[in-house]
Amino acid sequence: AGSRRITGCDINPALVALANDYRQQRQVPGVGFVCADILAGRVVGELDPGGGFDVVTAIHLLEHLTAAETERAMRNLWALTRRRLIVAVPFEREPDIRYGHRQIFDERSLRELGRQTTADCRFFTHHGGWIVLDRPCPPYEQQREHVR
Repeated sequence: AGSRRITGCDINPALVALANDYRQQRQVPGVGFVCADILAGRVVGELDPGGGFDVVTAIHLLEHLTAAETERAMRNLWALTRRRLIVAVPFEREPDIRYGHRQIFDERSLRELGRQTTADCRFFTHHGGWIVLDRPCPPYEQQREHVR
């Protein structure tokens, strides 16, 4: 088994510095944090380690974006995803501006985000809504999974 690597990103340099300081203090191997804007056109090239990430998460990110920004973010997140994208959002009646929320989601709108990809989409609720988007496995990987 190869070594695992975890890369976290945020647009806020202070939060990235805090996370890197914590990682360094705790001497956590294989983890790094970078400052990146998921909406930037070049973000996929900046973050992509050469083939994407097995799992990409966007936990309580999308509610901070406009609808147009959400579409762009989802395209970039999906482009970075080799196997699975996990998205979580709060369910609110109206955007909570105290936290910088700019839009709301419900089950229908969250499932619609999943339909905009080529993914197999599963929906869950737990303190808000979650979608898990899996890329279809190529036939040879499906066969390998059954052998294990």
